[in-house]
Amino acid sequence: MTPASKAKIRVQTGVTIVLGFFAIYLIATEPNSSDKIKWAYGIIGIIIGYWLK
Repeated sequence: MTPASKAKIRVQTGVTIVLGFFAIYLIATEPNSSDKIKWAYGIIGIIIGYWLK
């Protein structure tokens, strides 16, 4: 594995962790009728879809 591919994996994992944490935080703290909830579930779906590609 080249250093460039290792860096790419680290960045991908870091972005996933940050966005995932933020989305889970919004899901846990916002009321159910909030538009932010829809955004947070969308982000979770994008993350799952990206890693299952």
